[in-house]
Amino acid sequence: MVLQLQYDAQTLHNTGAAFLRGNTSEEWFREMNEWQIPLTGLSGFLLPEHKNTEEAGGLLVIFNNQLPSPEKIRHPYTVINGNLFIPVNAQITPAISPVEMKDLLIWHRQILHPAIGFVGFETRDEIRLSALVSAGEFLSRSWDHAHPGMPPTARLTNIGITQVATMANLSDLLGNGETPRPLYELPEDDGSISSGLPPEEYPEGAPQPPSFFRGGLLFKILAGVMSLFSFGRRTGSLSGGNSAGTGGSYIQRGLEKMMQDIQAKRDRELERLLKLFETNPREALKYAIPLQDNASGRGAAPPSDRLSAHTTNFSLGGLFSNGAVDGWQTSRDHGELLRKKYLEQAQKAIQDGDYRQAAYIYAHLFNDLWQAARLLEEGKFFHEAAILYQNHLNQPLEAARCYEQGGILLEAIKIYKEQKKFEKTGDLLMQLSRRESALEYYHLAVEQSLSKRDYLGAARILHEKADDTAAASDILVRGWQNDYSGKNCLIKYLEINNLLDKTTMAAKIATIYTEKTPQQRYDLFLSVLLDFREQMDEQAGNTTTQITYEIISPQIERGDISKLNLLKRVLPEDKQLSQDIERYHNRLKYPDASIKTEQGFRLREDIEWYGATASMQQLIFVGILSTRVFVLRMTLKGQQKYYSWESPHLAEQVRLKRPVTLQPYFPVTGNMRHRQLTMFLKTNWGVIDIGAPELPLINPFQSNIRLDTTDYSVEEQLVGVTNDLDSQPVLFIADKHSGELHLQDDNMEGERVLTKCFNEETNLPVILPKGATPLQIYGNDPFYLYHKEYLFRIESLGGTAILKMDAAIDNMTIFQHSISTTIVVSTERGCLFIREDSGGLRKMTEHFTPGSHTRPWQLVSESLLVMASDRSGAQVYEFIPGKGGRIVRELKTAAPVRFILPAGDPGTVVLVDDKGRITVAETGHRPG
Repeated sequence: MVLQLQYDAQTLHNTGAAFLRGNTSEEWFREMNEWQIPLTGLSGFLLPEHKNTEEAGGLLVIFNNQLPSPEKIRHPYTVINGNLFIPVNAQITPAISPVEMKDLLIWHRQILHPAIGFVGFETRDEIRLSALVSAGEFLSRSWDHAHPGMPPTARLTNIGITQVATMANLSDLLGNGETPRPLYELPEDDGSISSGLPPEEYPEGAPQPPSFFRGGLLFKILAGVMSLFSFGRRTGSLSGGNSAGTGGSYIQRGLEKMMQDIQAKRDRELERLLKLFETNPREALKYAIPLQDNASGRGAAPPSDRLSAHTTNFSLGGLFSNGAVDGWQTSRDHGELLRKKYLEQAQKAIQDGDYRQAAYIYAHLFNDLWQAARLLEEGKFFHEAAILYQNHLNQPLEAARCYEQGGILLEAIKIYKEQKKFEKTGDLLMQLSRRESALEYYHLAVEQSLSKRDYLGAARILHEKADDTAAASDILVRGWQNDYSGKNCLIKYLEINNLLDKTTMAAKIATIYTEKTPQQRYDLFLSVLLDFREQMDEQAGNTTTQITYEIISPQIERGDISKLNLLKRVLPEDKQLSQDIERYHNRLKYPDASIKTEQGFRLREDIEWYGATASMQQLIFVGILSTRVFVLRMTLKGQQKYYSWESPHLAEQVRLKRPVTLQPYFPVTGNMRHRQLTMFLKTNWGVIDIGAPELPLINPFQSNIRLDTTDYSVEEQLVGVTNDLDSQPVLFIADKHSGELHLQDDNMEGERVLTKCFNEETNLPVILPKGATPLQIYGNDPFYLYHKEYLFRIESLGGTAILKMDAAIDNMTIFQHSISTTIVVSTERGCLFIREDSGGLRKMTEHFTPGSHTRPWQLVSESLLVMASDRSGAQVYEFIPGKGGRIVRELKTAAPVRFILPAGDPGTVVLVDDKGRITVAETGHRPG
């Protein structure tokens, strides 16, 4: 809400004060003398000229018991609520209640002036009028024989207009009411005044040409006369056309000669100006001309050949006036010399602290409004700087910052609202003690941060600004659970809750571990807890110790003895622990791991299987048989359950006797945590859509899985489809006209949002060739895909990193978790490892195979890759930083491998051959 004054002639409040214009005590006492009341007991407050200066601009005098006659008060003011003064013929809009008035009026006294604005005063700002008067020296003179002086002038009773003949100079009548002082009238070095004539132009004693010629009136008259001539145009068959043309040409040559003379005189005037800069630069600056057109003024003034003086202080009114302008053109040499002199004066003004003059030079003479605004800001003239930023530089946030620094908070709030800077809006409302309004904008800022998935920022606003620790904690837990800056969210949650109440930390830590932390992030959770353990109380420390045992015990059993070192942090007082760990480590050997025996389970041979994936410790296979779509759900122990649905699409192809090939697209991340799988089922004749069936939570399956087969191909040009971190569908769409790539996802309110993808280095849109077939999407936030020789890493907000290979990519696999992502790509020149972490997206190896690999493969950890061999079986490659990849194990199968699936453990992988036989094999992974 912005309070404003509105003039109302029908309104007349009771008078309680008066505003006296002027900046000297003499002016104020002269007006008070007209009141004819005792001045004893009157008090006042000094008002500045404007918000950014300490120069006095007026005096507010508050009446107590006696009031002057109303006609003797020039600017009467009324008082509202006992401490707010406004003009008696004004109303405040919008209307506010007494309660709101009390919240707004936080000063001892405040005035809302139509021009100066809102000014508040503290008790110490009140002055007694006697403080404005000082007694002069006592004069011991006798006034007995003093002359009484001239009688006072009679009072003015009437004003009239008498028309008289005038012989006034025409140029004076056309002038603007001011008498400019020509440059050649400036004092000479000896202090004398020249004759008023430029010596090199007029002989001594010769009269100066009348201003009729100098002022440009003759130019205007002749220009009008020229418009009457046809200048050679023929009208019908008249024979006098040539004569008119000759006359017009003669006048035109005369005008050109006149303008040449004016330009010559202007050049001489500029030479004088340059000389004056050498002897008296401060005086010369008053005659300086703009070197850039600042688009000020309206229309062209008559051409002049004289420079006149003007103020050298920055002025918004002078900069953007509506008067006619006489623009001077300078030669290149004159322009460069003047520019140098102007810059010298600007630097001197800055050194002297005269920022208004420096701003004048940059704004009025150089038309560099940005530099002028910066200088005004440096000189603490925040109001003028804000106006330049807001109205002329289109930088509203810079304007708001200046308003804020200048204390003009309501204007700053207005801009911050328009720019949707809700947190800043709330901060300023808090300064105005408007807490309820501030909280509304803080909650808008929280929603804004959550829409950008900035959970950490949203929690900071709630905790630090809104003082709502409970809501901040809930958001931090959601950020950790959904892995939006998850580690930092967990650290901040522990910090603020530990400060709030240490005694409840044990229960909160246990809840986050059991309910909010997926198994894949146990290690990160444990790392954060152990780093924070020293700040916990004993009960929370014991809970952390118990959680540590629960997490590392099964990992140690699987051979990950590196986790033993965590015991040193949990049990620092155990002096024998290090030796025990070392002895245990030395007893362990690394025997060759063998392939597990075939589990004796296989896929139905009558179904043609086209795709497979793994999620939530389950294997999912999709295939078709005649007119039905089949989905097989299987545990790693071989327990199976089949589901099937009739497909009208397949039935139509069977009726037409068309051969059908299914091309399913699944989310590919290298982990197994999707509760909802978006399954895009495309055939060579169209898309199969069986809705969104759910595979329920039934024994022996430990979780339910929802399959989404929605036909998203109707969306313009579908590039690919996958799931985000919340298991919601994410579509990649290319504009059918421009080829620009967009990401379509749902926001926090469930609304579908289309985000344009842009190159993070060039800020240009990412463009894919028109007609590109659907691509497999890898990972989830960030997402990865490849096209030709380019690998794209795309964030949910559209930021895209692009890595170029030395040849077209024809296959890809990924292993992704919260800390880093490992990718292997195949090109015709070979395969290579790629890593993305805090160091960015980059190649980690050269080609470790001689050619491309288009058969199935799967990264089961950051360093282990399982690749199907050309005939049967598979090979396990190990990635060694700085050395590339090497084969560390051969896996045998009876037939060529059709699918390779992760088992949720880097030491195990699932191989499915062409006959549908399933083998669970050991990769030989040994952590540490």
